[in-house]
Amino acid sequence: MLLACHAIMQRRYKNTDVAMSALMQWIAYQVSAPSAYDYATPTVTLDMHEDLYHTFDLVLLKADRWDWLGELALTLGLDRWVSYTATREQAVEYAAARLPDDLARDDVLFDPLAGTGRLFFALLDLNVDCIMAGTEPLHKPYRLLALNKHIYDLPVYVIRAYHKVPFASKLWWHANRYLPVRSFSHPAGLSCCRLSSGRNQASGRRIKNRIRWIHR
Repeated sequence: MLLACHAIMQRRYKNTDVAMSALMQWIAYQVSAPSAYDYATPTVTLDMHEDLYHTFDLVLLKADRWDWLGELALTLGLDRWVSYTATREQAVEYAAARLPDDLARDDVLFDPLAGTGRLFFALLDLNVDCIMAGTEPLHKPYRLLALNKHIYDLPVYVIRAYHKVPFASKLWWHANRYLPVRSFSHPAGLSCCRLSSGRNQASGRRIKNRIRWIHR
């Protein structure tokens, strides 16, 4: 279905990458994803518009929760759109082997290189119930991540940014009221830390929390 939609978009945008960008923006408008409004609106003919409406099926897309937008990019050979290319089975196996045994609902699983969100999909497939957050520095994977979050209503906090030290930026603190709990020196991967309490946030004191990293 998505491949057919891309073919329709290529009637006007011959370049595969440009057509992909135009299609993602068209989908963003169809699902009312506000995070994508800063991109140019694609121009389509009336025939293209009608064909897209008849071909695109949001119900079908949502029926199987996975990074199908990323799969479309990979099928088209657009590797820059997907920075983390593990299959669903690989992502689930990877996450299952590294999750802490005593993960609590108020723990935070943080992925500083979230890509299109495949690790989050895997965690949800494993019925993980905790706070999930991530950053992605590259704008094309982040566009898909933001769309995936909106389409599937993923319970994930995401921003486009690059942090060697997770939760250290003022943007994170003001947006989500997180505090850095210690200096991070581990390689980028999936980390687990506890969310600080309101009292500790107000006082600015650091709290003792357990930190776990799941290395990529």
